[in-house]
Amino acid sequence: MKIIPTLPEIAKEGILVFCGVLVAALILSRLPKLQAFVEKNSFTVHTK
Repeated sequence: MKIIPTLPEIAKEGILVFCGVLVAALILSRLPKLQAFVEKNSFTVHTK
């Protein structure tokens, strides 16, 4: 059983996650009502 992924597997997953973040940002920027919904239902953690 392989526990540690290979470098190409890590790179593939990183690219997929990055593309997902870009698509989510694009969708939120195009739909103001969805953006307002996300802002209303999010919270911010403040640290000192």
